[in-house]
Order: sequence, then structure tokens, then C-alpha cells
Amino acid sequence: MPLDPAIYKLQPHRTMHLQGVSAYGAGAALWGASDTGFTISGVFRDPADFAVLVLWNRDDFFGHPRWSYLPDGNFTGLVLDFDITFQGIQAFESKKPAWTDCATLNCMRANGQSAQKALIQLATGTGGRAGASGFFVLNAGTIQAFDRVTLWYQNLAFDYIANGGETATAVCSAIAATINGTNWTVNGPVALSATAAGNQITITAEPGADGNMVTLYELHKNANLAFTPASVQLSGGSSDNVPWHLRVDFSALGWTDIQKLWLTFAPTLANGGVYAETEWQVVVSNWALTDPMGTRALKVAGPNSVRIEEDNDWVKYSGFWEQAPEQKGIFSEGRALRAAQTGAMATVTTHCGETHDIYVGTRLDLDCGLVDVLLDGVAAPAPLDCYWPSDQAQSRIRRKMFSAVAAGQHTVQIRIRGDRNAQSQGTYYYFDFVECVVASDPPDAPAMRTDVAVATDFDTDHTYKMPPQRLVWAIQKSGLVGRIDHYAGVFWWKQAVAAGGTIPAVQVACSLSADSFVTISGFTVGKSIFPTDTPQTVAAHFAYFINEAASGVWADTDGSGTLRIYCRSASFSFTCTASGGASVIGGSLSGGVAPAWQIDPSASLVFNRAFRDWHQDFFATLKAAGMDAVVAFSQELVQAPDNPPGAVWYQRFWDGTPVTTATGFQSLYSSQCAFSATVQGYMKKAYDAMAGLMEAAGLTARIQFGEILWWFNANASGMAYYDADTQSAFQAAYTRPLARFLTPNDSPSVNASVDANFLRARLAAYVQGIQTYVLARHAGASFELLWPLDVNLPETKQLNWYVNLPPAWKQKSGSGFVSFLCEGFQFGGTDHNVDEVSRCAAYPFSELAWTANDCGYLMGLFNPGWPWEREFLTGQRQLPSIIKMWAYDHICLYGRCIPLPVEPRTATAQTGD
Repeated sequence: MPLDPAIYKLQPHRTMHLQGVSAYGAGAALWGASDTGFTISGVFRDPADFAVLVLWNRDDFFGHPRWSYLPDGNFTGLVLDFDITFQGIQAFESKKPAWTDCATLNCMRANGQSAQKALIQLATGTGGRAGASGFFVLNAGTIQAFDRVTLWYQNLAFDYIANGGETATAVCSAIAATINGTNWTVNGPVALSATAAGNQITITAEPGADGNMVTLYELHKNANLAFTPASVQLSGGSSDNVPWHLRVDFSALGWTDIQKLWLTFAPTLANGGVYAETEWQVVVSNWALTDPMGTRALKVAGPNSVRIEEDNDWVKYSGFWEQAPEQKGIFSEGRALRAAQTGAMATVTTHCGETHDIYVGTRLDLDCGLVDVLLDGVAAPAPLDCYWPSDQAQSRIRRKMFSAVAAGQHTVQIRIRGDRNAQSQGTYYYFDFVECVVASDPPDAPAMRTDVAVATDFDTDHTYKMPPQRLVWAIQKSGLVGRIDHYAGVFWWKQAVAAGGTIPAVQVACSLSADSFVTISGFTVGKSIFPTDTPQTVAAHFAYFINEAASGVWADTDGSGTLRIYCRSASFSFTCTASGGASVIGGSLSGGVAPAWQIDPSASLVFNRAFRDWHQDFFATLKAAGMDAVVAFSQELVQAPDNPPGAVWYQRFWDGTPVTTATGFQSLYSSQCAFSATVQGYMKKAYDAMAGLMEAAGLTARIQFGEILWWFNANASGMAYYDADTQSAFQAAYTRPLARFLTPNDSPSVNASVDANFLRARLAAYVQGIQTYVLARHAGASFELLWPLDVNLPETKQLNWYVNLPPAWKQKSGSGFVSFLCEGFQFGGTDHNVDEVSRCAAYPFSELAWTANDCGYLMGLFNPGWPWEREFLTGQRQLPSIIKMWAYDHICLYGRCIPLPVEPRTATAQTGD
């Protein structure tokens, strides 16, 4: 089926993405995207968690130059309509103080100014909702004058003082009338109503989940006139699964030039207690845009466009220029130059055969200033302002400077001004490229290649933040449609449990000495003391009030007049004071320590909700597109349990140090896991679950053992073969300790190879155990081996080669694998050695006993100096069945691989050349 060539603003499956989730305990996924709707789902484990869905970003971070849409923030005349249903998130109708922007539609205008609109003000259609309710029963004897009974809600006293002789019905009716006569606009946040029937009064909150947090309690003078029970927490209100319709008229809002538009989803507040992890979902349907002015359509820089990189001979420089630092982001082709001198200038000669627009590619950042851009000596209508707040700084930004430029040769000058933007702290300018743009719809792929594929990684933005429909569409546009190498990653698939951490809390003593007040970061809760109050009722009053009205804290009592207030999350911080009859007697509402979100191996489902939903949809999308994937797990995991009693998780060096590597994400490290029964049991569940997801979508369950091997480097004490499980198994088998190996090139023949044979047999048994388990449950499953030659070279790392390549793996028959994918990122990326690349691409079928038809080559696409074109052509000459590009995100970020390089016409087609 041909792909729709056009793309549009606010098109869920072409231009929408996640910004991310808050922490590595949470998870979120955007999936099921189409022209008419989408779903976002996941799991929250902490009240500070959130997920951000970007409905629109003027700058396409995720595209390749062939299909990345041109920046266009014009929303004039656009009207968006959609229906939304949700569960497990804080409802936008809630009157609780918002601790994130989850109650608003959020906008950043192109000029950097922000704007918000309350979603409840855009919403209609809430039929069928019910409010929480509860009831009290009035127990009355012969009512005497001055008998008194009171229902309390926050600091509102619905009070009745008897004249004598009234009936219970009359008293209930009078209190109900007082409740109904309250001005709830002033006395909120949750409005109440009441009905009386005989000696029963029923109190109902306005529709929505907020009412479930309302607790009313009673005080009475004597038993002659008293309500039971002593307190009632309302129940039965819900904001979940209620359909809302939202309408957004961008012109009416004044949002006609938009940089970014987003929604935030946050956890439903726990009701007066500790938050419990919650799976959540938001379903958006009937997504429709009214576009009377034709402003929604997007274009890309079409095939006749010309991009001139910073190192092109058409660019000449004057003044001071330097290589842009790597920490300043990824640029087109991996490089950019930076000018820091007033008057520094780049002069670019352009050549384009059609009428075109001229864009400059740059970086926006806090330290960037104003730049003059001239075309054939004539300045652009306004200087290019490269300032942007540091938390939103971004590279690979395009800005249009000139429109409808005539075909032919022109001169573009880019010159740093002496003055600055008023907000700017510097005058840097980053020259990435100049582009002569001939706009078009995204073009078809230059060729459809099933012998070349991309490698996607669920840890990276270009995969887990994308709806599968946008990802698969982009891969189809690349034409690299061979079997995808999909890495499940180390971050986002796990079920997690909190380990450690502390929640801030304070204790407040309550007395009857005076009216009492508790203030939490400027929010004051009061209690007027009544004659029948006790310290216990005062403390309970504050707990009820705080739970009803506050978002960042919750409260309970110890039953003896002490109020306990807790931050909802270790990430929250507040001040707390008390006065009158209340006093702070201990603790603090600041200084919390966030927990580590470790893997939870006891979870019944090994994958979290977001990972399951996204992959189920991904596989279904691949199936519909006639595409396929193999899914990889590696031996690395992030935040595995730290070897609890009776379980071994980490490979360890001789000195007991666990093998960890920096991930580059926050301060997280991944751990190389041991070949223990504990890890094997956990990974059996992961492979099994993944096979099930693939088969449910109609795909063959193709699972890859991705670099499942003994750690290939030593520390100062030696190699990493010395976890407790491995050592005890060797001791039991041979009644002596495992030999101490110091380097990857130690001889495996020590002790007649007994020790090295044990290590490689342990590796083989670990893999075979998983294969056997999965095949028993998925008879049609197949397995692939991903094996890195660069860290296992037999000439320089003989021990690695020996222990990481069991004899059964050297040929297909008996290995349990149907295919062998070889990699060696060091060869191309570090050594720049095409002879090593050539050897690696052919290794399993030239030096082992595999056949080329069952083998592939995984090549890297990383730093700007990587000679990827030569690596690709060299690898291709060895005739593996497929070449896979690691990784898809670098294809897009660097703008590489499309179209693929071809052999020079003078080249001789020789295998092994």
C-alpha cells in the first residue's frame, strides 16, 4: 500500500511524540496513532512522576533531512476537536492545586513566551458522572434546649443548636439547608449538597474524583443529639472513563505562531495515604482539524534542495572560528563550527537549479546572540536571534531567512553582530549548514533494500518516544526495510520497586488552648475550637482538611492528638509552621531522598505497561507493513538488585567489584549480569514475554542474544569471572578455587584449560537453558546470536575468544541459533581500519563454519569521524545476507545513509576486495 505523501501539523502518526517521563521508575508509551486518534499509557510509581506528550514542535528533532518537516508554527485559523477518556491520571477537572501543568493545555509561542489554557475551559460533555457521597444517622432522644450537634467540613461548621422539642427529621433538614445554602464559590474547593430523609442526612460532592477525599466529622454536646458514625469519608466519585470533548480554537486563544504545544499527565493523588503504583491510560479519538486557511500542511526540503555543510568548499570563513564542542549536541553530519568573535563571518556560495528558500542550520542556546544574514549583499528583514533558554537549547535548528530566491548562484553572508539579544549571555554562533530548500512532500525512498536494515533501540528518543506508526513510516521512507534489529534496551522495560529513600514528614502536637493553625509553604489550615473538641478531634480535623485540600502532602494522626504530615514524594519539599494551640514537635518537610528504582523480579509480568503496549502495537504495525524484526536482549541491566541474599545478579571482578558501565543517562550505570540461575530465571520470563508479543501480532518470534558474554575487560585485579555463584559452582565441581585470570589475553590453557572450559560451558548452558524454556512455550521461535569480534579477537584477546565462543556456536547445526550477526564497532569507529571491517563482516562464514546466507553484519554510525561510507561498502563486498545500521537515531541525527553509497564506477566487483 503506498504511503500518503503529505504530512500535517498536529498529525498524531507523523508529527507527535513523547517528551518523556519523569524517572526510571515510571514508564509511558505513545501508540495506536492515526489521523483520528492515539493512545498514551504507562505506569506511575511515585506522586512526582509525570509524562509529557508533545502535540506539536516547530522543530523536528526526530526526522532525517529527507522527511524532516520544515519549521512552520503558523496555526492561524486552525481549530482542533477531539474526545478524550482516561483512567489512572489526575483529572484536569480536579480543583486540587496543580503540582504540574497537568490541568492545562500548554503552549510556547515562537517568540519564546509561554501560555496556558485550563483544559476544563476547553471541555464539554460530561454526562453520566456521579459525585462521591456518604451519610450520617442522627440519634436523638428528647431534644432539649441548647443540645448541640455539628458536622464539620474543613473549617466550615454546619452547626445546629436546639430550641428544644425538635424532631430528628427537623434537625437533619436544617443542617442540609445550611449545607445547600453555602456559597461554594468562596468556600470550596469541592462543592457539597445535602438531602435529609427522616433521621438520615446524605451528603454528595460535585461530580469527580475530588469528592472521594472529602471527610466530614461530627461533634456533639451530649448523647441526646449525636450523629453516627463519628466521621464519614465520601466515596463513589470518579473522573475515570468519562468522555470529554475538547475544542481548541488557536486564533481565538491568540496562539497563532507556536513553537511547542504539549499536555502533561500526572498520577492520581492517593487518598490520604501512600501512593501505590498505578497503570494508566489516555485514549484520544475523533481527532479532527478545521483548516479554513490551509495553514496545516507541512513540507520538507525536497530532492532538488541543496544542503551546504560547514566543511564544504563553497564556504569561506573570516574572523575566529572553532570546532563546536561535542557537548553542544549533534549536528548535521556530526560537525559544526562555532564563532565567538564580533564580526566573524561565513560567506557561502550557493547553487540551486530551482526557485528556492534559504534556511540556515544552527544551534539555539543561552550563550548565543544576534546574527546578520545577507543575500547578495542585502540583509534579511530581521537578524537571526540564536538565543534560547538553556533548558531548551537544541542543535540542528533550521530558520528561514529568505523566500523565493531565484535559481542560480548566490552569496549568503552570516556575520555575528557586536550587540546582543537583551537576554543573551554570549555572542556565539554555530554554523551547521545553509540549505537551499525546494519544498515538497516527503519523497519516496530512493530504493527499497531488504538486504539493509536499521537497528532501533528502545532506550533512545527516536524509538521509545515515537508512536510505532511514525517510526515505521520513517523507516519505510528510508528504504532500509530489511529485518529490523530491535534492542529492548536496559532502561524502560523493567518492572520496578523502590529501594531506600526517605519521605520528609513532620509531627504537630494539637491542644485545646486556642484556635489552631498549620501553615505549609504559605497554605494555612485552621481549626476553631469548640467546647466538645479534644486534641484527637483537632488532629483529625487537620488531617481531613489537608487531605481534602492539599496536593503535595497528606496527613494522618497517631490517635493521641499528634498530627503527622508527609510529603507525597521524596522529591517534594515544603516548609511547615504551626501556631495557636498547635506546635511542630519534630521532623521536616524537606530533605527527602529519592529511592533507587530497582528491577522487581517478583512482578507477575516482567514488562511494565508502557513497554507491553508499545511493543504490541509496534509488532502489529510491522506486520501490517509487511516488515519484520528480531528483538535483542543483552546481558546488561540497569538497577538490578544488589545481590540480595540467595541471589546473584552481577558479574564481578576478582576483587569483588561489580561490572558497571556509565549509560550516559543521568548518573545511571548498567550492570553486566552473571550467568546465575537467578538472572537466567528472570531473563527466561523476558524472552518468553517478548516471544508472546511477537506471535500475538502474527510475527515469527525472533529473539536475539545480544552480546551475551563474559565481560571482556579487566580491572586492576583481573577479569570478571568471580561472582559468588560462578565461584561456588566451580568449587563444587573441582574442589578448588577458579583460577585467577588477569587480562583478556591470558592463555586459556592454564590448568589444561579446565577453568576456561568451565567458563565457556557455563555461558553455553545459560543460553541453552533460555532457548529450551522459550521453545517449550513457543515452538516456532527462532534465535539469533549477536557476537562482537572486536572485543574477542583471537590474536590479541585469546581468553575472551575462548570463553565467549563455545564450540557449539561456531556453526549453525547444534548451536540453537538460526543466524549469526557479527559486529565490531571499534574497527570502523576507532581504528578506521577497513581490513578489520572486512574480516568482521565475513568472520562467521569465512573463519567459522556458518554460511553467508545465515549471517549479517552490524555496523556503527556514531561519531563524526566514523568512515561509515567506506565501512558499508567494505562490508557489502563480503556478501553477508544483510547489513544492519546501528543505530536508527544516528541515521536521523547525523543525516546519513540515505541514499546509500554505491561503488565507484571504476571499482571491480570482487568478493573480499
